[in-house]
Amino acid sequence: MPTIDRSGEQCETGARSTFRDRATMPWMIDHLSLGVADLARAAAFYDAVLVTLGYVRVFTHERAVGYGRPGDRDEQLALLASGDKVISDN
Repeated sequence: MPTIDRSGEQCETGARSTFRDRATMPWMIDHLSLGVADLARAAAFYDAVLVTLGYVRVFTHERAVGYGRPGDRDEQLALLASGDKVISDN
Protein backbone atom coordinates (compact mmCIF):
# COMPACT_ATOMS: atom_id res chain seq x y z
CA MET A 1 0.00 0.00 0.00
CA PRO A 2 1.51 3.38 -0.94
CA THR A 3 2.27 6.00 1.67
CA ILE A 4 -0.10 8.97 1.57
CA ASP A 5 1.55 12.32 2.07
CA ARG A 6 -0.93 14.80 3.55
CA SER A 7 0.72 17.72 1.79
CA GLY A 8 0.44 16.19 -1.68
CA GLU A 9 4.23 16.06 -2.03
CA GLN A 10 6.13 13.12 -3.46
CA CYS A 11 6.25 10.20 -1.02
CA GLU A 12 9.04 7.68 -0.57
CA THR A 13 6.99 5.20 -2.58
CA GLY A 14 6.41 7.69 -5.40
CA ALA A 15 2.68 8.05 -4.60
CA ARG A 16 0.96 11.41 -4.44
CA SER A 17 -1.86 12.26 -2.11
CA THR A 18 -5.25 13.25 -3.53
CA PHE A 19 -5.71 15.53 -0.50
CA ARG A 20 -4.14 18.94 -1.05
CA ASP A 21 -4.76 20.27 2.44
CA ARG A 22 -6.10 19.20 5.83
CA ALA A 23 -9.54 20.65 5.06
CA THR A 24 -10.20 17.96 2.43
CA MET A 25 -8.33 15.14 4.17
CA PRO A 26 -10.46 12.42 5.82
CA TRP A 27 -9.98 11.98 9.55
CA MET A 28 -9.34 8.75 11.42
CA ILE A 29 -12.04 9.28 14.06
CA ASP A 30 -15.57 10.56 13.47
CA HIS A 31 -18.36 10.61 16.07
CA LEU A 32 -17.16 8.00 18.53
CA SER A 33 -18.26 7.99 22.18
CA LEU A 34 -16.45 6.11 24.92
CA GLY A 35 -17.69 5.54 28.46
CA VAL A 36 -14.88 5.87 31.00
CA ALA A 37 -14.74 5.19 34.75
CA ASP A 38 -12.18 7.97 35.46
CA LEU A 39 -12.84 11.00 33.24
CA ALA A 40 -9.87 13.07 34.44
CA ARG A 41 -7.41 10.23 33.87
CA ALA A 42 -8.87 9.35 30.46
CA ALA A 43 -8.87 13.01 29.38
CA ALA A 44 -5.20 13.41 30.31
CA PHE A 45 -4.36 10.32 28.23
CA TYR A 46 -6.41 11.39 25.19
CA ASP A 47 -5.12 15.00 25.41
CA ALA A 48 -1.61 13.64 24.87
CA VAL A 49 -2.47 11.00 22.26
CA LEU A 50 -4.99 12.80 20.05
CA VAL A 51 -2.89 15.92 19.53
CA THR A 52 -0.48 13.73 17.53
CA LEU A 53 -3.37 12.96 15.15
CA GLY A 54 -4.39 16.61 14.80
CA TYR A 55 -7.31 16.62 17.26
CA VAL A 56 -7.78 19.14 20.08
CA ARG A 57 -10.13 19.31 23.03
CA VAL A 58 -13.21 21.24 21.87
CA PHE A 59 -15.23 21.09 25.09
CA THR A 60 -14.95 20.17 28.74
CA HIS A 61 -17.93 19.41 30.95
CA GLU A 62 -18.26 17.94 34.43
CA ARG A 63 -19.31 14.55 32.96
CA ALA A 64 -17.82 14.68 29.44
CA VAL A 65 -14.87 15.80 27.32
CA GLY A 66 -14.93 16.19 23.55
CA TYR A 67 -12.22 16.22 20.88
CA GLY A 68 -12.35 17.44 17.32
CA ARG A 69 -10.50 19.28 14.60
CA PRO A 70 -9.19 22.75 15.45
CA GLY A 71 -11.96 25.29 14.84
CA ASP A 72 -14.79 22.72 14.76
CA ARG A 73 -17.80 23.13 17.03
CA ASP A 74 -18.74 19.45 17.01
CA GLU A 75 -16.66 16.69 18.53
CA GLN A 76 -15.46 13.63 16.66
CA LEU A 77 -14.66 11.79 19.91
CA ALA A 78 -16.46 12.12 23.24
CA LEU A 79 -15.39 10.69 26.59
CA LEU A 80 -18.37 10.23 28.90
CA ALA A 81 -18.07 9.65 32.66
CA SER A 82 -19.94 6.47 33.41
CA GLY A 83 -18.96 5.86 37.03
CA ASP A 84 -17.58 2.55 38.24
CA LYS A 85 -19.14 0.39 35.52
CA VAL A 86 -18.76 0.91 31.81
CA ILE A 87 -21.88 -0.37 30.04
CA SER A 88 -21.93 -1.09 26.32
CA ASP A 89 -25.03 -0.92 24.12
CA ASN A 90 -23.80 -3.97 22.21
